Amino acid sequence: MTYTQRYVGSGGSDANDGSTVALRKLTLQAMENALSAATRYTVNVRQGTYRELLTLGVSGPTAYATGTISVTLGSKTVTGSGTAWLANAELNDWLQVQVLASGTDGVTSAVTATSHTFTSAAGNFQAGHVGYSIRINTIGAYIITAVASATSITIAKPDNSSFLMVAGTGLTYNVGPESPYKVASVDSDTQITLAEAWGAPTFTGLAYQVWGHVEYVGDYTGVIFGDSFGAAPVRITGSDNDQTATRASCITATTKLYRTFTGFALDFTTGGSMLNFGTSCTNIIVSKSTFQAMASANAYMAFSGTGIANSVLGCVFFTGRQQAVLFTNGATVNNVGGLIQNCAVFGFTSVMIDDVRVGGITVRNCVLNGSGGAGNVRVATALAVGQTVTVNNCILANLSTALNATVAGEITEDYNTFFGNGTDRTNTLSGANSKTYAPLFDPRWAFQLMHAQAAAQLISPWDLASFSQLVNLAGILPTATDLRGQAILGAQREWGALEYNSALKITGDTQSWFVSD
Repeated sequence: MTYTQRYVGSGGSDANDGSTVALRKLTLQAMENALSAATRYTVNVRQGTYRELLTLGVSGPTAYATGTISVTLGSKTVTGSGTAWLANAELNDWLQVQVLASGTDGVTSAVTATSHTFTSAAGNFQAGHVGYSIRINTIGAYIITAVASATSITIAKPDNSSFLMVAGTGLTYNVGPESPYKVASVDSDTQITLAEAWGAPTFTGLAYQVWGHVEYVGDYTGVIFGDSFGAAPVRITGSDNDQTATRASCITATTKLYRTFTGFALDFTTGGSMLNFGTSCTNIIVSKSTFQAMASANAYMAFSGTGIANSVLGCVFFTGRQQAVLFTNGATVNNVGGLIQNCAVFGFTSVMIDDVRVGGITVRNCVLNGSGGAGNVRVATALAVGQTVTVNNCILANLSTALNATVAGEITEDYNTFFGNGTDRTNTLSGANSKTYAPLFDPRWAFQLMHAQAAAQLISPWDLASFSQLVNLAGILPTATDLRGQAILGAQREWGALEYNSALKITGDTQSWFVSD
């Protein structure tokens, strides 16, 4: 098995088959219409502007999951038991652990305490589970604070306050998900190598899923097509003239599986959703892309239905009138394993991350800055009892309301900083390790701009300054790399979307900064 390369972009023709750069297709939709279902593809998209709606017509290959895997913090090697990867996995596939622990035989007893024992014969609890949220249906969501054995853990409220645990037996519970990882090589039936080191705790005997996909990759550097005009965006827009919006979406799909989009600038749609993944789309990954300028109030990206394992990784959302990311369903749905991580969201008039009846969403290492919305991580309509949105290692600053749930327990937060907000939390318990530190972003990016200084590496408005109290401050289960792809440099992975890097500097002749009349 291998990924079939396809090419699309300006200078092409829809009469071409898209098999080479020279024979590239002209439009995204013509390329999509030529794809075969259940085939691994990489569609390379040339720099330029695509004024069209891309409607997805196929799913990627069926996922493979037999046996269990073992993973080690900081290692790229994944070992398996009962696996047969040589026949079922391929370089560039995704691997993900959706469920870190689960069962239907959980047991609690009614006790007033700051912590409580939760037992399950099927638990497979491991030391690495400490710090994760456990969602216990009909009971609530709690933090795992200690693991006594494979069948017994200690749980607590996020703020470590005393509580009356509801007695129960035969309880359904779930811990997870973890991030998806690209496969760099398939070494044997029992070993694969990841493209980046496993960033979560060390685990053994985990259920997993590995899947091939259809990926669209924006060639923003011009390398693939040999373009010499520099790093231009690969843009999909809902406008035909960049003055008014014409189309409701840039990309839309229903009931499609195993699709990936990386490296796109998306903008200027009328409403609906800029990316609209409806009716139970599953294993959709959107990464390293930007979103801006929706003409009417609606979500930049929407996942609707009962789809699971959808991830938003390292994206930037500029100035929206409603949601940056929306998870929604007409009835409550549990443990979907949705993930938003290493994203920067700023300048919204309404909600940034919105949840309507969908349990099991994780928001991790994000910057949410500047919004007048009534809850910038919000549960808009109640979740099933025991389900939660988990928020960790995030910077929530200058927001009207930072976290807003319909009832206490629907949002579980810890290791976040809250600063300059009108309201930090509504119906949300304070994480025991959360702070009220000002993020103190690095001001040097402004000096680069004002004084036209060249940068050894680009400093962004979301980089933390060397004097920020969030630098090397311990978080919980942080991502292994940041929005740039930078791995941990200091003692800790920073909160927010970017790792602090002391090597970033502005350069040039400082005397040119000063101009006299």
